[in-house]
Amino acid sequence: MDAARKITTREIVKRLIKGEDYRIVTQTEINNRFLDYCIDFFKKVIDAKIKNKDITIDWYK
Repeated sequence: MDAARKITTREIVKRLIKGEDYRIVTQTEINNRFLDYCIDFFKKVIDAKIKNKDITIDWYK
């Protein structure tokens, strides 16, 4: 588990113990993970295009 996830987990647990709303922390973590995934995916697409690789349906899998 990386440092950011440890901090997020700690924040969620802290809010749960205090009886506070933790949903914004959870939603922010989901958004960050999805954004990281999208950026990594597009980096792979750009790399494939630079190397003149064919991007087919199988490539996406």
